Amino acid sequence: ALVGSVLQLLVQLPTTLRLVGRMHWGFQLAAPGVRRVIRTWIPVVFGAGVYQVSSIVETQLASLLQQGAVAILGYAQLVAILGYAQLVANVPVALFGISVAAAALPELSRDAVGPGIETLRRRVAEGARRVAYFVIPSAFGCAALATPIIAALFQTGAFGPDETALAAGVLAAFAIGLPAQASVRLLASGHYALGDTKTPVRIAAVSVAVSAASAFLLMRHLGVAGIAVGTSLGAYVNMTLNSWRLESRVGRLLDRSELRAIGITVLGAAPAALASAAAARALAGGGLWLEAGVALATFGLVYMGITLLLGHPDAWRLLDAASQRPRRKRDM
Repeated sequence: ALVGSVLQLLVQLPTTLRLVGRMHWGFQLAAPGVRRVIRTWIPVVFGAGVYQVSSIVETQLASLLQQGAVAILGYAQLVAILGYAQLVANVPVALFGISVAAAALPELSRDAVGPGIETLRRRVAEGARRVAYFVIPSAFGCAALATPIIAALFQTGAFGPDETALAAGVLAAFAIGLPAQASVRLLASGHYALGDTKTPVRIAAVSVAVSAASAFLLMRHLGVAGIAVGTSLGAYVNMTLNSWRLESRVGRLLDRSELRAIGITVLGAAPAALASAAAARALAGGGLWLEAGVALATFGLVYMGITLLLGHPDAWRLLDAASQRPRRKRDM
């Protein structure tokens, strides 16, 4: 993780230095804007800590269950949820949710002080549509293909079919909350662009409390999967409150075109999940990696085909980028 963080910095330096030219490096707190940056940055640090507290709470709750519950929770987290120290957790959330939010933040900030609130609202809505296009199918795929995914990644040695079944149930429960987890990052960027770094932190704290309480109640009936369900519920509380607070400042976020695009996303993801699950069943016993690989490929082809057929703008954007053609204009 440390080496990766250093490389993430170094890989950007050559282009950055080429773009900005000569720079004077110094440490001056009296420089214009520095104190304001520090003042608004501190709540963001605490906000990041809230998510780490949530992970610790989940682990402690799992330790109250049967032997192996903490390990099962960890295996499912590696595939499904966000965490700085996790290996594969960032695939659906960080690859799509955080990347879109990070790319949008500079433009959102300029909109807040330049073209106006309507431009900021429209940019948040566009980002939400893109997040939904990638993360909703990730949620459907994790839920439908939880067993072959877990088996292909972890089923070896003492990790047998029984452990796969347990971890798959937890992964499916985590998958419910993936769209909310990814959307929160973008919504928080909207608040940050308006100079408000405290609201997302307060809401995050509330969502952690809801998540912990729900997990404690549900794990008595659902076992370790109940903890994952509680986490998903907390994520939707987080998303709903952030959306409500942001809409109170910029107006309604999603208009008819964005809602239609999200509807197309669901219409594409549901049949893709069914088709991929059928492919996994047909190949059962033919090898764990073959089963998972064919099922995931089936999911991707069906989802892409349906969303292209129904005219989703992000589907066509992907196709145009892959074929290096000029972007098509699609009315939604």
